[in-house]
Order: sequence, then structure tokens, then C-alpha cells
Amino acid sequence: MQPQKKPRNPFLDIIKGGLIILVVVGHLIQTNIPNFDDNLFFRLIYSFHMPMFIGISGYVAFISMKDEPFFKKIKKRFLALVVPFLSWYFIYGYLVRGTFRTIDIRTYIIQLIKSPDYGLWFLWILFLCFVVLFLIKEFERIPQTIIKKSHLEKVLIVGTILYLYLIHYELLGIGLLKWHFPSFIIGYLIAEHIEFFKKYTKLITEGIFVGYPTLLFFWNRVKDPRIPKFIVNFLHTYVWIVPTLFRYIVALLGSIFFVTILYKITNQRIKDILEFLGNNTLDIYVIHFNLLGFVGIMGIVGLESSALDYISIALCTIIVLSLSIFISKYIIRQSTLLSTLFLGGRN
Repeated sequence: MQPQKKPRNPFLDIIKGGLIILVVVGHLIQTNIPNFDDNLFFRLIYSFHMPMFIGISGYVAFISMKDEPFFKKIKKRFLALVVPFLSWYFIYGYLVRGTFRTIDIRTYIIQLIKSPDYGLWFLWILFLCFVVLFLIKEFERIPQTIIKKSHLEKVLIVGTILYLYLIHYELLGIGLLKWHFPSFIIGYLIAEHIEFFKKYTKLITEGIFVGYPTLLFFWNRVKDPRIPKFIVNFLHTYVWIVPTLFRYIVALLGSIFFVTILYKITNQRIKDILEFLGNNTLDIYVIHFNLLGFVGIMGIVGLESSALDYISIALCTIIVLSLSIFISKYIIRQSTLLSTLFLGGRN
């Protein structure tokens, strides 16, 4: 008998739906508004949206974890994440878009190895996060006497994060993995200890509405906050820990802030739309990049909060989301081969 499939959590899909909207809005601002790093909406979105997306994936990893052979789990994630990552980069990016006319294949491969963000980096980094998690779970199976089994997972997690930060290796996305794996694990551990966090929900959310906006004022995508001199003198060569922790804290607070806002939505129509988008986040993510250039003709210009700019961004967001879903449902998913190559074979 086949095990029953666990029902989807509607609120998780609502969160993912809200996040994918932020992804599209952020990319529209980034590609159409000059000096986007100084834009308040861009700073708010980028302070937490991708760490939260990774964190949600870690949360789902815990609640969907099955006792399967290691290589079976790796194969499933490879087909779902790496195959689309490679297909969009090589088949669409190199062949369909005609990049082969200007870049030889060797150079094209090397640039991806050096920096996966030439492609759909999120898919590759998410795959690496799963691989590391599965390796940790495999180590838990090894008989041990020094460390209690209940503590072994945490020890392995901390050890893995420290190792990633201590090694000086950036190829194949290891640099991105250093930053995003802790977010993945935070989501995983929140799911594992969800009852504990529920006890303090009110206290946490009340603090967030003060703490997050305050820290956001000092956050910038490309600039670290100023560090007091006495901290620099105390930490010396390890002073990099301060801005790193600051970014994690802002991302975590921003994520809770966002979830709290979504939880307060009572309009069922809005919740249904967000849940629908949440069911199609991967499709929208991989397709929408190819639509950003087509909507620039709507006249998104300027920086200083012109009402017309943000109306244009709102309209462009609706267009990009709608076209992404249309292309997914009525073109790519009409072919099993295309669906497998570009969308990981999901239904």
C-alpha cells in the first residue's frame, strides 16, 4: 500500500505566494529603477525575501522528510532542481537565446562553475542545502556513545555551518551556500520545535513590529552597518561576524514581520490568490526572469517615489505573474519532456 500523501498546508502556500510577489516586484525595481539600492521598497524586500524563501524550504524539508535511501532522496531533488537549473542555462540561455553566437561553450560553462548566479542560482543552492541536510541525517545513523542522539543533529548542524564559513572555497556556489544554508536550517529547526515557538508567538510578534523597522533603517544590500570601534578592537580578524549576524537577524525579523502581516489577512479572495501563487512558485520563479525585459516599455522611470512609478510596477507585477502562469500551464506543462526539463516534472 502506498503511504498517503500529507495534505498541503494552505498557510505555507499563502506565505510562498506572498514571497513570489516580492521576488517579482524586487526584480522589476532592480531592472527598471536607477539607484535601486536606495529605494525603500527594494531595501525592505531584499532584507529578507530570499533568506525566507530558503527558510520556508527548510521548514517544508522537515515536515516532508521520509525515511528513504540517501541516493533516492538526492535523485528526487536533482530531477526537481538541478535539471531545470541546467536546462534554463544551457538549452534556453545558450541555444534558444543565441548566446552561442557570442560566447564559446567552454567559457559559458566556466562562468557557471565560478558563479551559479549566472543561472537560476536559487535552484542550485537549494539542492546543495538538501544534500548537506541529507548528509547530516546520514551521519545520525552512525552508532555513537559520546553524544546523545537527541543532541547529535544540532552538533552536526553547527559543525557544518562553521566548516562552510571557515573554508576558503567559492566555486560551485559554495560562497552562496555559506550564506543561505543557515537560513535553511533555521526553517528546519523551527518546524522541528514549532510547539516551543508557538508558546512565545505574542511576545515575538510584538517585539518584531518595533525591532524590524528599526534595524531596517541601518540595512543595505551592498553596505555593512558601521561597527563601533571597541567591537572592532575586541574581535580583530573575526569582526566580519558582526555584519553577518546583523544580516541574519534582520532577515529573521523581516520574515516574522511578513508572516504576521499575512496571518492577519481575512479576505478569502486575497488568501485564495496567494495560495494559488504559492502552488506555482517554482514555475513563476524560473519563467519570470525572461519576461522582465518585455515590461520595461511601460515607462518605469525615476526613483523618488513617483506614484506613477509604483502604479507601473504594480501593473507589471500582475502582467509578469499572469504570463508566467500562462506559459507554465498552457505551453511548458503541455509537454512531459518540457515539464521535466524546465519545471522539474512537477504537476
